[in-house]
Amino acid sequence: MVKRVGLVVNPTSGKNRGMVLGLEVAHRLRAAGHEVLDLSDESYDAARDRAIGAIAQGLDVLAMVGGDGMVHLGVNLAALTPVPLAIIGAGTGNDVARGLGLPVH
Repeated sequence: MVKRVGLVVNPTSGKNRGMVLGLEVAHRLRAAGHEVLDLSDESYDAARDRAIGAIAQGLDVLAMVGGDGMVHLGVNLAALTPVPLAIIGAGTGNDVARGLGLPVH
């Protein structure tokens, strides 16, 4: 089943590891047949606004690539919606991802 995935990447997370991991995630999702909407932007506020619009238009999944700040943004965007949140830890510490038992880096 093809999913419409909104991807928000912080390219500077983890000393620029976010950019590399974000590209890999997008590539793997597309290779699996999913539609990937890059919702990343130059600022936190702009990315948030793009994601809000995409959620309103019907995302199947919201995927966040970055550190704890991106997780915070994703949780706030997905809260009170039926959209599941995917967390891809690419930050320096990844405290939230580690605390949830998710893979990091």
